[in-house]
Amino acid sequence: MTSYPGARHRGRLTWLKGFVIVSLAGLFLGGVLTVTGGQAVARTNHALDNGEVAVATVVEVSETISHRRRGPDKTVYTPLVQYRTIDGDVESAQLPGRADSSEYTIGETVEIIYDRTDPQNILKNQASAAQRPYFTLFTGIFALCVGAGFGIGALIVRSNRRR
Repeated sequence: MTSYPGARHRGRLTWLKGFVIVSLAGLFLGGVLTVTGGQAVARTNHALDNGEVAVATVVEVSETISHRRRGPDKTVYTPLVQYRTIDGDVESAQLPGRADSSEYTIGETVEIIYDRTDPQNILKNQASAAQRPYFTLFTGIFALCVGAGFGIGALIVRSNRRR
């Protein structure tokens, strides 16, 4: 048994710090994901509302090395596509998202949706491309809820400590 003053509350103080740290991390991460997800949803909806379907040709595939903390580095590939707008203009833009090397080859055609008001804003014409921003948005909202829950938990632990 412990015999020094305040020994009984030592565990609660550690719990309080843990709750506060997790709360702040959840609120920060949730805020960042919610803002970026919300912006991505707005861009996607704008492109879908003002979108035109076009067939694009892959003209270049850029290679980037993604460094990981754990495990080997990963090489990711981003295709640059060229397409003709409904007005007849030829545009080039990077296809959003990343791919492994076997997904795109130069000269391959890809169906895209481009924004008539901003032809550089393109999406791959598939259901998952329109749903991906919502995943980020809802993950951010979930992280905000977890952070708020831990914040409320910290307040409860703190109020119980004063009794």
